[in-house]
Amino acid sequence: MFNPAAITPDEIGEYSWIAMSFRDSPSAHDYLDFAQQDLHDGNTSRHLINALSNAKRSLHMRLEDLCLGFGARDLKKLGRYPSLIDFIRKCGFVAPRILDKINKARNSVEHEFKIPTHEETENFVDIVELFLSATDRWRYRQPCDVDIKHIASSGSIALHGISFNWKNGICTLYIGTPEQRKIHCTTQMINSDQPIFFEWVKLTLKNDY
Repeated sequence: MFNPAAITPDEIGEYSWIAMSFRDSPSAHDYLDFAQQDLHDGNTSRHLINALSNAKRSLHMRLEDLCLGFGARDLKKLGRYPSLIDFIRKCGFVAPRILDKINKARNSVEHEFKIPTHEETENFVDIVELFLSATDRWRYRQPCDVDIKHIASSGSIALHGISFNWKNGICTLYIGTPEQRKIHCTTQMINSDQPIFFEWVKLTLKNDY
């Protein structure tokens, strides 16, 4: 009924946020610290392999946390690393192409038993650090409700807001007449098995300043 791509920034109103759950003890940042310590301690093959492996654990944990936090519901259905990347790409997260590239370095170490160079390892660790920094914001600022004032082309129906139940992977649209209050609207529920779910997530994240 409504196309997220047709909604302009001027039609998007106030946001409400919740705190998102990231795993701790160890956390993604703990594994990143381990990787940085490995690099600091030496430049041998052991140090480089350990650093890259710990950085990989950091990245993988953060990817899983993001997927679970934004509607994945069941990690077993996603499977391996490429599926995690694909999920966050559909949500509109930053830099998934960079993550594809560093995955090649990870695969060469784990599956081809290649010893990474110091530069390759540093690059991997730096990219993971940037990715963690870019996604840390969701811990305390995960959008859950958005007010919207978008009138359909017919002029007789309007979208007044969207809300997310992230744990259950559900997006709810609040639909009514242009004059109607959100509390009196009818609702339409979209789950994360539907491709359109990700278009609403992408719209929400793009306009969350």
